[in-house]
Amino acid sequence: REPLSNDVVSRLEKAAGFAHQAFAFASWLPLKDVDALVVTMAKQGYRPVRLRPFRSGDDVNTSVLWTREDHSVEWEWAIDLTATKVQELADKYAARGLLPCDIAGYVSSDGTQRFAAIWDERRNEGELREFYFGKPAKESVEMQKTQAGRGLRAFTQHFYAVPNGSEDGETKETVFHDMVWGFDAEHVDEFYFDSFSEAEFAVTSLVYDCPIDVCLTRLRNGQG
Repeated sequence: REPLSNDVVSRLEKAAGFAHQAFAFASWLPLKDVDALVVTMAKQGYRPVRLRPFRSGDDVNTSVLWTREDHSVEWEWAIDLTATKVQELADKYAARGLLPCDIAGYVSSDGTQRFAAIWDERRNEGELREFYFGKPAKESVEMQKTQAGRGLRAFTQHFYAVPNGSEDGETKETVFHDMVWGFDAEHVDEFYFDSFSEAEFAVTSLVYDCPIDVCLTRLRNGQG
């Protein structure tokens, strides 16, 4: 497999990222640059498995994680989606046998809620994957109990905060959750948890094995 061009590597590094022959990531990529970079890297066998836009001041940036496999995998992705469009694409791709891989909401530059999503093919026979998105945190907590009760495990978890008016001169925010849940043909132990500080996350991480998904959200009250 041919390595990425120096130009692509430079663009990744400029976005606080890194390129390897088996994977790549960008931590701080302007949303407007995502499409061109995903298309370019796809030609070299890289496909995104995490796509997380986030608001930074008046700008929207994106964290992206790519994987590179020895075999061809069918996949689709999209950004700047309304909730209605997400569901339309989910139904369209489900008809082709594609399952949700990642879903992430964010506040766009015009202040509205938008979503980025990835779908890919089943990894093994009997695999099930489904998602929910744009759910207020309290509602999501109850849905998590329901999903776990069905024997599903959390594949991905994304949080984001949306301004919701003000009170006593301070901006109020509502935290929303997006999650992909599923079932593998082979059982895999998993744990997911919410932390409210870097120190708490560091300590909890020592208890478990390698993390498969991490989401960082900064709230106006200083937590995150």
